[in-house]
Amino acid sequence: MDVDEIILASGSPRRSMLLRDLGLSFRIELPDVTELEDHDESPELMVLHNAILKADCVAKKFPNALIIAADTTVALGNKVFNKPKSMAEAFAMLKELSGKTHTVYTGVCLVNESTGLRIKHCEKSQVTFLDLRDRLIQQYHSLLDPLDRAGSYSIEDHRDMIIKSHVGSLSNIIGLPIEFLSETLHNLGYLKRADK
Repeated sequence: MDVDEIILASGSPRRSMLLRDLGLSFRIELPDVTELEDHDESPELMVLHNAILKADCVAKKFPNALIIAADTTVALGNKVFNKPKSMAEAFAMLKELSGKTHTVYTGVCLVNESTGLRIKHCEKSQVTFLDLRDRLIQQYHSLLDPLDRAGSYSIEDHRDMIIKSHVGSLSNIIGLPIEFLSETLHNLGYLKRADK
């Protein structure tokens, strides 16, 4: 096993795309875990717990590899909006988020068992929605699959229909805080910094 191998512990096509855009060579291994869907204290602790759970699961199988795991949720206060289980739930989510500012949390965990490396981080970004009428929510959901997205929306697709503004890392809202990962992977020697 190559000690420099990088494994993404996620099946998310958006996370894979973001890592590929860094020029990173990696492969995918899906973790077999049961994630928390809520937390008594905060959404931040929930996503960190889930990211650590995923990273540790894959690291046990591949102790020499660098494992990258992440978990993302949308929260209004301490109420979390994970991936909806139905179109009705997806509609209700956007209805509740309409006209408000919510926070997107992504927990990230990097683990290499053989070297004892363990890094955890939580990134937060804010998204403000436009006032959304029922018909517009239905139209928006007809243009993408909301069941595969925390909060039942995607900032990459048709954002002008529902999003007024955002503050913080855009890649974090997509599902992986690339600014943090790029700096961390560079410092660890896994990524060369591009000449500016």
